[in-house]
Amino acid sequence: MEIRETSQAHIYGLILNTMGSTESGQLVALATTEEALKNWYESQKLEKRETIDGWNYSFKEGPIRYNNPLYKWKPESQDVFRHGWFDEWVNINEISKKPFRVDF
Repeated sequence: MEIRETSQAHIYGLILNTMGSTESGQLVALATTEEALKNWYESQKLEKRETIDGWNYSFKEGPIRYNNPLYKWKPESQDVFRHGWFDEWVNINEISKKPFRVDF
């Protein structure tokens, strides 16, 4: 008999929508705690929204510059546009397969 052992991690992810595509969420960050994820998200915000060529930017230059901000910090399953944060248990070897990763 062959036995496999699987190591899992509890992760928190952030799904945001790209500007101009409000119903198309994309995973933009992963963290090991909700607090770390929220702190990173808050650190990406501009002090004041910028308008350039008719587009409103809410974030600094960086990985989420072209995304819409969250209306409230709440789980994505509760948001009308299906963006927000989520948590789940994942196999350790699956984490590297996510499209974008931010280490905290």
